[in-house]
Amino acid sequence: MLTMWHPYNDWGFGNLRRTLSTMETLRREMGSLLGESAAAQRSDGQWDDWPSTSLDDKGDALVVKADVPGISEKEIEITVTGDTVTIRGKRDADVPKGYSVHRKERSSFTFARSYRLPAKVDSDKAQASVKNGILEMVLPKAAESQPRKITVKTN
Repeated sequence: MLTMWHPYNDWGFGNLRRTLSTMETLRREMGSLLGESAAAQRSDGQWDDWPSTSLDDKGDALVVKADVPGISEKEIEITVTGDTVTIRGKRDADVPKGYSVHRKERSSFTFARSYRLPAKVDSDKAQASVKNGILEMVLPKAAESQPRKITVKTN
């Protein structure tokens, strides 16, 4: 085998460099497969960064949307306290009676995620609904958190 001469090859660094390059390539590929495309599931069956959410401010209310595919409204619990909202839920992947399992990639899991909101909300007027796998919460801002207009007077 013909190899290009390099001063470090005599010390064995050429093999080390190739090994480290291969390991870095493997690390990047694993990161893109696991870390960047899906949330990590912990050993206790809960998900760290799930569900994916967005928060929009409409002025008088905050709108939180969360991706919860395969989870019904009965399996979701939402609590609002001051300026914090917590979403809890679970998905059961039990096999119905009379069926046998040939392949099982979907597992049962629970999740809980809390978010600090940019303003206090009126929890009595809060609403939530699930449609097409998306949870939408409309959280009206509390009266003291809503912007108010101040008129300027001249002397």
